[in-house]
Amino acid sequence: MSAHLQKRKRGRPRKATVNEQSIPNNSDDEIYDELPAAIRTVSGELLDTALASVIVEEEIPTVGKLKRSQGASTKLQDALDHLPALREQITQSLHHNPGIGCPCACGDQNAVFTCSLCSGRQMLCSACTVKQHSQHPFHRIFQWKTDVYGSAFSPISLLDLGLVLDACTNGFQPCPRASSDTMKLTVVAVNGIHELKIRLCGCRSPATERLYERWEQLLQLRLFPATFAFPRTAFDFHALEQFHVQSLTSKITVYDYIRSLEKLTDAVFPQDVTDRYREFARSFRIWRFLALERRAGQQHGIDSHVPHRTEGGLATRCPACPEVGFNISRAEIDALPDDLKYTSRLVLSVDANFKAQRKNKKTKEDSGDIVLNAGHAFFPDDQDFTEYIKVTDAAKIKEPNPEPEGIICNHFNAKTLQNMAKFKNVVISGVVAVQCARHGFFLPGALVDLTRGEAYNRTDYAVCNVLAENHLNENIAITYDIWCQYGINLPKRVQKFFNTLYPLAKLVFGGIPKMHIHNHREFCELIYNLNWLVGMGLITGEMIESSWAELNLTAGSTKEQNHGNRHDSLDEACNNWNWDKLIRLADTLVRLYCDAKLQLNRRQNDFNGHCSTVPPEKLAEWHSIPAETTFDVNGKVVNCPFELKLENGPPTHQAAYRKLMEEEFSNKKQKLGLFEGDSAIIAIGLAIERDQCSVARLVSAKRPDQEDVISNRRNQLTDKLTEFRQVLLERVPALKTLLRDPISEKPEITRLFLPSEFSAIQRDDYDLVALASIEYALREGLAHDTLQEIRNAIRAFNITINFKKTHITGTGANTRAQTHAMVQYNDIRILATGYKVQREALMRLGLPPTDTVLRPLLKKHLKGKDGQALRAGQSRELESWIWRVARPEGMSEAQAKDWQFEMDRMRYFRLRASVDRATEEINILEAEFKRCKTAFDRYAMIWAEMAQAPQSLVLGKSAYAVKKARMFAKLAMRSENARASLDKAYGDALKRQEKRDAEQAAKDAQDAEMEEEGGDQELFEVDLVRDMHTG
Repeated sequence: MSAHLQKRKRGRPRKATVNEQSIPNNSDDEIYDELPAAIRTVSGELLDTALASVIVEEEIPTVGKLKRSQGASTKLQDALDHLPALREQITQSLHHNPGIGCPCACGDQNAVFTCSLCSGRQMLCSACTVKQHSQHPFHRIFQWKTDVYGSAFSPISLLDLGLVLDACTNGFQPCPRASSDTMKLTVVAVNGIHELKIRLCGCRSPATERLYERWEQLLQLRLFPATFAFPRTAFDFHALEQFHVQSLTSKITVYDYIRSLEKLTDAVFPQDVTDRYREFARSFRIWRFLALERRAGQQHGIDSHVPHRTEGGLATRCPACPEVGFNISRAEIDALPDDLKYTSRLVLSVDANFKAQRKNKKTKEDSGDIVLNAGHAFFPDDQDFTEYIKVTDAAKIKEPNPEPEGIICNHFNAKTLQNMAKFKNVVISGVVAVQCARHGFFLPGALVDLTRGEAYNRTDYAVCNVLAENHLNENIAITYDIWCQYGINLPKRVQKFFNTLYPLAKLVFGGIPKMHIHNHREFCELIYNLNWLVGMGLITGEMIESSWAELNLTAGSTKEQNHGNRHDSLDEACNNWNWDKLIRLADTLVRLYCDAKLQLNRRQNDFNGHCSTVPPEKLAEWHSIPAETTFDVNGKVVNCPFELKLENGPPTHQAAYRKLMEEEFSNKKQKLGLFEGDSAIIAIGLAIERDQCSVARLVSAKRPDQEDVISNRRNQLTDKLTEFRQVLLERVPALKTLLRDPISEKPEITRLFLPSEFSAIQRDDYDLVALASIEYALREGLAHDTLQEIRNAIRAFNITINFKKTHITGTGANTRAQTHAMVQYNDIRILATGYKVQREALMRLGLPPTDTVLRPLLKKHLKGKDGQALRAGQSRELESWIWRVARPEGMSEAQAKDWQFEMDRMRYFRLRASVDRATEEINILEAEFKRCKTAFDRYAMIWAEMAQAPQSLVLGKSAYAVKKARMFAKLAMRSENARASLDKAYGDALKRQEKRDAEQAAKDAQDAEMEEEGGDQELFEVDLVRDMHTG
């Protein structure tokens, strides 16, 4: 053993990190009652010969301490060393000045005034102070004063010193038409609330020859008036801009912002400062709308340059998604070969958010409140939407059952929890939105309010607004977590209420996001799985979820707002989200491209490895079959190559869930008084159990850089546990006493109160018998799913070993292959532990210890012939029981061979589809780079044209248009440079990935050797269980 590992062994065994999983010792003679020696136990003699180098000391890379930059504590200590000097000098700088009492530079008076914002800490007399601040009226002035307590600085306003601000100036000269009268004004600036005197002028407008009104003169001073008849309050443009940015980034409210300005004005008596909360809130709404209108180009008449868009549009749009007539032409789409048509596909993502609510206020609302954006941003026009809802609600639309028996896929997150949710004291229960699924941009007119759950007619309105905007593109797909239900009759609903869009709606197809699909029935997983849909690339369909996390931060304030203000605020939040996406889009595309290339390499290797174990004649047969699901003219499935076609197979989690849902429907139909939703409750509990395992692994790793991740994951887990307990309490009131206990600060070890956690007597006392039978069925399916995963992992491991032995030469290449095999072996052990977790829970629910199907899994069982090279005597070796558990009993050798070929066939098509998706992703990204630059170039050209347009002859409008043209030209250049750097970026990403793989594999090799010596005794089992695949 190397000296490094010997030293580690003598010390206290270290805990595995989140990436260093291994199986603990057990005393019950099941898995790992004795830790395996290296990795010989998986496939017998093959591993003894092929991986002998695992125990050769010189070939195990030694992993020392990770190189880290100096932490925050090091920098903090440096500051602490200077703390005494810091105390003295900061206090001296803030509260004294060496120039106090000296003659002022003008020579007239002594200098007793200073400004906290001017640099240089210069002391001045009163006259020089006023003169110097004629262009800085919002600076804070302090006077050195002496009283009975002594001498110190005291605040004094420029108003008290005699400053009068001229509303109209010619350079630094006062206006000759200035009035002798002055107007007192309260001004809200970034550093507090000020009182000023302003001298108005008698100038006339060159265009109309009328006198400028007071509010117009204030605007010349960059002050926004609170009212327009006789303004007495105004807001500095800088303050409005600052709050605008802070409200979008820090989610600060108007109330908090004004309170902070009051404290900056007078920290001792902020309550005495003039309150300008209501005036600021009202003025900011106007300011925000004008900024949105200006940035969208509406003040410059941009609609004439983009006639294919809806007039008055205020939304920031995705430059990479295909927009016919802007960044791609119809002719370019038609010229694409059939096998690349998918690169011009627009993919939409639909989802609902039930945090963006609006409360039912006890006080009367402002009935006159209006939406300034008026349907031109993300929310549709109020009047049109209200009339549509009245018509569709009156029609009493009901979705017919998609299947003869009436079983609808009851995806628990999208339906069951929503059905159980309570929408008390709210007028609006949430929103449903449509985004571009590939880049996460909210789409214009596609954000609508919900009143009770996800109503199809409201979602239809959002979707059809997007279809209308993109009617020139006939290649549109939708991802939605309830697409299996929603999409069935979408064309019929569109034909009835949006007749002109019906031809396009018939062409729309969809899928279910990758995270959500695992909780759907098996049919959905095969038909609507994005992994199997041709032309979808590596899209997940889940990007919209991340935008909700951002939008929910504004929900605390928007739920209290009136209808119009809420719509404008959410419009602005969505637009800001889009803008942040737009300015980083080039970098995002580079990252996605590198990831796609890495994914393609890995998937291609897996596919090639599998093909090497399949007879050539079978490969030729399978290659001639399209790797996609085919349908007949009526939409019925003709062939799905990804489906495992076995006459007799094991129960799976999805099959069990499907059967239970059918039974629930039947019970309801027969009015037997049984509970609907029990299956979903247990499925939710099992999903949370997996989340607990995931968090527990992170916690056990004790990595300082993961503290924020752990905190966020724990908060998410606590929310899930709270919601689950509420649902469980409604179903099982007898658990009220137990469920009353608060959730621990460590939610990963909090009890779920699933039936398997109780004894048989307790289950009877708490009325958990029915739920126990459901849990048994679902866990039985999970156990069989895990066994299938183990078989696949062993097969992949054997392929790696065989390939290494046959094709790998050289020390470096052998070391990399060896460490890769170690990673695969760890995967096998993790899955084995996951199986044990399910089996032990099943035994508590009644599974006999002597069950002949779900048997104890010993370390000697974790081996198999699949994927091994043929060798003498192999056919006489006894195969482990895990390879026979899914086969029907009494198979002949030929039947068993055919059965295995079917398993290989399904895996072949799934691996082939995964390679196709990665290849598609690269092609799509290439097209997106081109469209992105085209869009930026087009925007730059449009703004340049608008700068020269007659309506832009006003110098300010023209200058703004030039500024925007330059901005988009820079974005176009950045996009072009990003595309040119793809090869280098991918090379760097590949090196980083290889380094990570090597470090991880070396750690795994060390752990394996430590296990051989009996180390890692402190690891607990749940820390090692990976998130179990549920379907």
